[in-house]
Amino acid sequence: MKKIYILLIILLPMVAFSQGSKIGVRAGLNYSWFNGPVEEGESFSASSGFHFGINYSYYFSPYFGLRGELLYHQKGTVQNYSGDMYYIMRRGLERIVDYGEASEYRLDDSNAYLSLPISASVQVTKKFELYGGLSFDFLVGPRGTGLLDYQSHTNVEDEYEVFFIQSFENNYYGDCIACIPPLTTSQTTAMIVDGEILAIPRVAAAYYFVDEKDGNKYNWLDIGVHAGANYFLNTGFYVGMNIHYGLIDPTRSELDFSIREVEPVGESETFTDANYIRRDDSDHQISVQVSVGFRF
Repeated sequence: MKKIYILLIILLPMVAFSQGSKIGVRAGLNYSWFNGPVEEGESFSASSGFHFGINYSYYFSPYFGLRGELLYHQKGTVQNYSGDMYYIMRRGLERIVDYGEASEYRLDDSNAYLSLPISASVQVTKKFELYGGLSFDFLVGPRGTGLLDYQSHTNVEDEYEVFFIQSFENNYYGDCIACIPPLTTSQTTAMIVDGEILAIPRVAAAYYFVDEKDGNKYNWLDIGVHAGANYFLNTGFYVGMNIHYGLIDPTRSELDFSIREVEPVGESETFTDANYIRRDDSDHQISVQVSVGFRF
């Protein structure tokens, strides 16, 4: 029994040294974009955002530990397009398709997520740490802003506008079908269709162009893998960077449509109703975080 006590006295300080927990905070900037198939004339570029959160780390040894975080962060993409496209107009409940060209189409989606990353970390040196793991991201606030500079090819009446600039203000959780932000007369433009003037809002909401929707444009859950590194300037303060790769397509195919073309319905070759062409391709979200943090 005496030998056991002596052994415990020797081992307990070693266990206390090798095991421990720390709480930390970090915040910084995000740069994110989609990676996946694109249409002719389409491209993705980086959208900027920010992140902040708290984390808890448990160390099994001075060199290895596990970490869990509760993180708020914004990620999305900037969708760019130029070239031939269609534009949906409305006459009451009827949708009318105009065919033309976009000299500029830009949609910057910056979506807010509540994220739960779980990481394994390795202390390579006293100042340098590597980590990686799995992240569960829950969508809480998807929004987007953008601009369309459109030139009609089918509306050729000289006395009416055949081009216009329209802005997008999208709240993908809150907007309804055919919704537009509150407008005044000066905030609308018009085109003529079969001798009838159709008003076109200068600002459109997320689902202005659709007749029905089941759910929202973005999936509520994203699961991804991540890896990163931290450099400690002292025992608690550090700077770091990580990269996150989403494993789930962030957009739902039910509301992910081709920009370039639609499937015509009816006999008219100029103004007709049409069916959207859904994009069944799979995009993946890539996000880079640059952080400053403190662990104590």
